[in-house]
Amino acid sequence: MNIWKDKTDLVVTCGIGLLEPTMKEFRGFGFKPFNESETVFCVRGTMKDAMFFNLWSRCAHRILYPVLSNAYARDLEGLYFQINNLPWEEWLDPEKFLTVNSLAHNETCWDSRMPTLKTKDAIVDRLRSVLKRRPDTGNENEGAAVFTYWNETTLHCFIDTTGMPLPRRGYHLEPWLAPMQETLAAATIMATQYSADIPLVVPMCGSGTPAIEAALIALNRAPGSFREHFSFMSLLGYGDIDDWARVRKGIERGWYQAESDFTVTQIVPTAPPVRDLTPCAVWHLMTSAARQNERPADAPVAPIIATDIAPGAIEATRKNARAAGVTEFLQTYTCDFAATELPPPPAVLFMNPEYGERLGDVGELPETYARIGEFLKAHCRGYHIYILSGNTSLSANLGLKAERVLPCHNGGIECKLLEFKIYEH
Repeated sequence: MNIWKDKTDLVVTCGIGLLEPTMKEFRGFGFKPFNESETVFCVRGTMKDAMFFNLWSRCAHRILYPVLSNAYARDLEGLYFQINNLPWEEWLDPEKFLTVNSLAHNETCWDSRMPTLKTKDAIVDRLRSVLKRRPDTGNENEGAAVFTYWNETTLHCFIDTTGMPLPRRGYHLEPWLAPMQETLAAATIMATQYSADIPLVVPMCGSGTPAIEAALIALNRAPGSFREHFSFMSLLGYGDIDDWARVRKGIERGWYQAESDFTVTQIVPTAPPVRDLTPCAVWHLMTSAARQNERPADAPVAPIIATDIAPGAIEATRKNARAAGVTEFLQTYTCDFAATELPPPPAVLFMNPEYGERLGDVGELPETYARIGEFLKAHCRGYHIYILSGNTSLSANLGLKAERVLPCHNGGIECKLLEFKIYEH
């Protein structure tokens, strides 16, 4: 198996309730999802495709490359045998860190940590036996990563191309209180009528995640561009920055031309011939193309307004926006939601009010939701309105009938994205 060239059934994972928006996103990439379940689906692709998904997906959590499928493992010893029998010396660098994660449903396994430990032992023992060296265990911020899924007697093993999950973009420096996960924020914003040409208003903005994700969408900025490390970068054969430096030099001198499929064509016959691009060079071609395809600096973006009654929330929003490089596209104010200055319609309003579980007093929240409903009816005619609700009884206090309901989860809480439209008379 050549993991850098062979096409396979890549496995994409996502959060609960985000399956449909994530599959829609991948269809937009030109891929056809199949074998979907609650939080997983497959697409046919290569490691280069996996790299592209890690760079561009706003909704997915991990991209997994299978190295073992539907193997039989009755118990932990069987798991060890199957994993140890794989040619890890062809994929893993023993000088770099290794992270192992697993998910197991097997009646012989009494400790949920044991499949992870057994997988790590099997890999380390194989490398020590073949190469006389072994990798040290690291965290998901460094090195390579492996994931095993063991269901009864059926075992699957994957190279985790992502490492640190994709929701952790890298800009969330100030989480504030019960922050919204980046992938959920992106998916819900993508489910609205929002575009770069329409103002977005986010009262009760918290740490600003929906507003920041909206700005990234408006700018067509790749969410993976904030990350310095993905675990595919630690695999054998990835290459190093010198590989990219040689290719970049040729492009800058006009010898080579970068193509849309992240290959390079030689256009000067007397120039040094183009060698096979290493994955490292391909990655830098991807990131360079992503920067070039961002919204031009002179193309205006409609206002994105984020407000919160808590000064600490606005400070967190500003710090996170600065880290994401979108400060100039956000207008942030400290005020009660009802005092938010609204641009004229058409516009989109997005709110994620407290549910009374992680935040808020259930006894006081009915009045808050009633105030939200009054605010919307009085001031938001002509708006597309979206409320992320984690409490059905509380959302009834809005006094509005939703035109569309999309189920999702926020931090383990079952939620619904409610869409309202208050028409102008």
